[in-house]
Amino acid sequence: EAAGGDTPADADADAAPAPAAPVGRGAIKWSLDEPCICKKLTNTDISMNRITLPDPNTVEAFLGSEKREFVAIDARGNAHNLRYRFWTNRTSRMYIVSGAQAFITQAGSTTSPVGATFQLAWENEQFVIGLDESTTDDS
Repeated sequence: EAAGGDTPADADADAAPAPAAPVGRGAIKWSLDEPCICKKLTNTDISMNRITLPDPNTVEAFLGSEKREFVAIDARGNAHNLRYRFWTNRTSRMYIVSGAQAFITQAGSTTSPVGATFQLAWENEQFVIGLDESTTDDS
């Protein structure tokens, strides 16, 4: 028996329930060392203020199958309002995150962000975003 006369099962029953993960995420944790979604930025991503996401299976598993707005935190602690949406074109379904232009501008150096890798993860019960410039076409 555990201290105080409780059995280990009683102690587990008193524990607070775990917070809910995003739709489709289950209990998997991600860190920016292993981001869930990575996208090498293109000129179109930058000019249209929307990031076209690759791999529909990964995107739906991570963000779900419903359009949504969410807040993502960057490494400096700044909050960014992003929007996830999708639509079907002639040959496939397009998945995008919009609203990241301010983050890309703040996070980036003075060189073009084309070729940098946008990262989106779920860490510590919140969405987090990163920008890896070591992959830029200018480097």
